[in-house]
Amino acid sequence: MARDSLYSERILWTGGPTVVRASFLYRAMAWVLGVASVVATLSAIAVSQATRQPAGALLFVAAWCATFGLAVRMVPVLWNQSVRFTVTDKHVIWKRGRWTRTIQRDGISFARIRWSRRDPGVGDLELVRAVPTGAMHRRLTVALQGIAEPDRIWAIVRGAPRSAAGGSWDAPLAQRLDDGEQILWWARPTLNWRSWLPLSVRRTLMVAVGILVAMGAVRTVLAVRAIPARLTAAGMSPTSLPFLALAAAVGLTLVLLLVMAGWLMFLGVARKALLDRKTSYLVTDKRILLQRGLMEIHLDRRLVVDVMDRDGLYGDKDVYLVLDGPQSRALATNGAFGRQEGVAGFVPVLQCIRDVEGLRRALMAPGRSGRQPAAAEV
Repeated sequence: MARDSLYSERILWTGGPTVVRASFLYRAMAWVLGVASVVATLSAIAVSQATRQPAGALLFVAAWCATFGLAVRMVPVLWNQSVRFTVTDKHVIWKRGRWTRTIQRDGISFARIRWSRRDPGVGDLELVRAVPTGAMHRRLTVALQGIAEPDRIWAIVRGAPRSAAGGSWDAPLAQRLDDGEQILWWARPTLNWRSWLPLSVRRTLMVAVGILVAMGAVRTVLAVRAIPARLTAAGMSPTSLPFLALAAAVGLTLVLLLVMAGWLMFLGVARKALLDRKTSYLVTDKRILLQRGLMEIHLDRRLVVDVMDRDGLYGDKDVYLVLDGPQSRALATNGAFGRQEGVAGFVPVLQCIRDVEGLRRALMAPGRSGRQPAAAEV
């Protein structure tokens, strides 16, 4: 096999992004800035035609919004297009030009896969090392974005047989296990009406901000409802260019505010309840697997040294997996005190579990990992 020039190690796999897209956040920002640019342009047309005054300031705002929106949309894509990923005997390497980021294969705590809805079989593979707690707490991540069959690449990283099947997000985890891997326990979060309530701080803030944005839309309607009559009384025809430009600007502003309010309310109220229906937890004789919508966590059982449970915010028990930091003498309570919702907060936590004792028996059962976790309650 070829050898890496930096570490002089055998290269097991090398590749790059198959599909490069900006993240949802960047795309949403680009859309907002694009709408703001159009609104500013229409306002400039209305002002210049109605008052015969220059509207250079509004045109400058429109140009700035359009330029910044295009940059937000395209710069991440251009940046990731030339990225190369390499898996060697001991390291996973992310490289772009002179920029290099590495992580040791035996130091990876768990892997997080985020599948692409548009391109089945393509996704982002994020390798996470979380060690330890206390003053030395840190988290190292290396993300392999837009690669084909990320679960197969993860099998190469963790040294699984090459026969491990690659799949896509619409294939259940039970169909993508290693050869000979056996399922010891399986569960889903308990579904109840409380999951629709914004009980967490994050969801409550989203609902509050959504209500404020909706109130802003209502305030805009109340403020502009008398403007058409005043313009008509001043002699401006409803079919004139300034009138139509102003109406279009107001309409786009209302649409933007309503869409933002609806999306925030969806995130705060309905998203968790809908994701719970697409969530499953598996314990095998080798790994712990968590699937939540398009997101997955793959965790080696050898790293789990303790299990803690407490009453869940939405019912039953939330189970936290305490991970042993590789090559360290401290433990990482990863997820126990962190965010539990959203993409960035998808951590090794099993929410709303009723069969906690069954989970403990499965984790204590002899497996191929060799280490058996203890059990504790908080």
